[in-house]
Amino acid sequence: MAIIGNLLVKIGADTAGLQQGLGQAQTMVSGMGGKLGLLGSVGGAVATGGLALAAGAVAGIGAAAVGTSVSVLNMSSELDQAQRDMQAQLGLTSEEAAAMGEVVKGVYGNNFTDSIGEATAAVIEARQQMGDLSDKELQSATENALSMADAFGVDISESLNAAKVLTEEFGLSQEEAFDLMVGGFQRGLNSSGDFLGSISEYGNLFAENGLSAGQFFSAMETGLAGGVLGTDQIADAFKEAGILLLEGGDDVSAAFDLMGMDFERISGFIASGDEVWGDYMANILDGLRSIENPIERNKAGVAIFGTMWENMGASAMLGVDLTKTSMADLAGSTETLAAQYDTWGALFSGVWRRTLIALEPVGRKLLDLANRAMPAVEMAFAWFEEQLPPLVDQAIVVIDMLVAMFQDNVGPMSETWSETWATVQEATQQVIDFLSPYITGFLNYISEWWDAHGENVIQIAQAIYALIEMYIVMRLTQIQAFWDTWGSTILTIAKLYWDSIQVYIKAVLDIIGYAIDAAAALMRGDWEALGEALQNIWQTAWDAIAQILENGKKILIELLGKLKEELLKVWEDVKGKFSEVGQAIVDGIADGIRAGWNWLTDLVSDLANSLFKTAKDVLGIKSPSKVFMTVGHDIQAGLAKGLNDNSSAPVEAVRKTADRMVQNAFTQNIYTNNIGSTASEFNQMRALIST
Repeated sequence: MAIIGNLLVKIGADTAGLQQGLGQAQTMVSGMGGKLGLLGSVGGAVATGGLALAAGAVAGIGAAAVGTSVSVLNMSSELDQAQRDMQAQLGLTSEEAAAMGEVVKGVYGNNFTDSIGEATAAVIEARQQMGDLSDKELQSATENALSMADAFGVDISESLNAAKVLTEEFGLSQEEAFDLMVGGFQRGLNSSGDFLGSISEYGNLFAENGLSAGQFFSAMETGLAGGVLGTDQIADAFKEAGILLLEGGDDVSAAFDLMGMDFERISGFIASGDEVWGDYMANILDGLRSIENPIERNKAGVAIFGTMWENMGASAMLGVDLTKTSMADLAGSTETLAAQYDTWGALFSGVWRRTLIALEPVGRKLLDLANRAMPAVEMAFAWFEEQLPPLVDQAIVVIDMLVAMFQDNVGPMSETWSETWATVQEATQQVIDFLSPYITGFLNYISEWWDAHGENVIQIAQAIYALIEMYIVMRLTQIQAFWDTWGSTILTIAKLYWDSIQVYIKAVLDIIGYAIDAAAALMRGDWEALGEALQNIWQTAWDAIAQILENGKKILIELLGKLKEELLKVWEDVKGKFSEVGQAIVDGIADGIRAGWNWLTDLVSDLANSLFKTAKDVLGIKSPSKVFMTVGHDIQAGLAKGLNDNSSAPVEAVRKTADRMVQNAFTQNIYTNNIGSTASEFNQMRALIST
């Protein structure tokens, strides 16, 4: 061993010249390295990482497959332990624990915890705090509490306890309860760190006094806005008011008188159970605001809200508004917390976890097969325990022989190596001396070239990098847009595919297990067990085929539904485009008409003037018109002739009318008796007309 050590020392000493040459080369390159900047760093990383990547690529493929298998088996084992823990801590049956195991898988698969163990602890906490919720509600409550923990740093037990108060006292759903709490944090109600504590401590008192969850929230919100230092003080003020109003007394009655309210009448309604003080709390606050005298107002405020009126101040209490915020205003607050998980890392992590969860039943089945095979494995280990000691003894003998052989031959080998190494060292030094000027010259050339062209290279590299970056950003944007449209559909279809793969693998493993049972039954001669095993094989295969076909149908329905939805969007877009085209045509026609209106009016005016001029020329119209003078003469002559030819007609008509009037008048007694001599007058008129 000493000889080998001396050789190593000699090698290190004799290579000093080589080390010196390399040091000079490094000095020449160092000046160039400072100019490389980011490009040099990237190049070094690529050079180093590229070798590592190339070396590990093949091994990585196999490692990924092995790692996935190990992860699946580990998850199956962890979920099995989780079910046992929940069964023990919550007193569940095995079936109930299995159902809650699905909740744990959902929480972990949705990326809310770092491990199955953390997901299990969170689900257990949610079940203990929130009571007997449905599996869906339990998972939602757990995930909401974990989201609040990530967003606001609150302990999940604290948020779950507050949610329990809100659901039990105010009748909210667990989603509404978390919306209220998240909305409070987002609006700054936890500025003093007591928001959840105020809900847990005072929520029941507000509810007992008939105030709604929205009024409870509004009281804390407006109280803080008015200058109160914490939500607990606001809640405590209403707590004191409930006690003092219930006790009554002269001071309270006098305060109501100042507000124009009848305390005895109202307290009677409340004592009978028909109403609660919450029905009047807004009126009480309005009544206190209506008292103009500040001394009287403070006296009434202390009578109703006690020392909290003095501690908080009149302005703060009078600023409380029970109608500021409703539960509808807080709806959807919890959903906004999802933004903190909207990253590519979270997406890939979620996909990986869902993959493991989808394969978990396979791991469970493998564990079952392993348990079935355990007796045979134990027998194999027992055989090895018996057979291994002799083999070890033989191996020790062989090793001793090899050690002795090495010791006998290492001396001559080292002497031969020393003689040979001197020659090798001399030749190596000659090669180094020969190559050193060339290497130095080459490095000098590279350094000079870089001094002349380095800046241009860096600029080109930066331009190329900018183009690559722009391309990558553009592609990532397209991928994001595609995922926004198809992401949920892809995940649904992928899950169905995983379910089908899971069903297939599970069926194969079940069939293998039943085949083992059938072989064992055949060896025992248990024909009934053999028939049952064969029946199980057939039923398992049939059920697997039916489930795979059902999943295929669901995939087709999902895909067709999404395609229909996208086609409808395209059609709506096309209709919108045609509508735009039609509107453009109409607008174009209108613009054309407006643009040509002056031309049209000018044209009509010109035509009218031309027509009028032509008519004047044809008719000989000057001043006066000779043509119309002739026309007028003929009109007058025609009129005279017409009158002369028909002049007797009007006289004859009047005569006949007069005859009928005289005849009718004197045939009636009333005219004969009363008019009398009028007949002679008519006769005279008739005679005149006849002449």
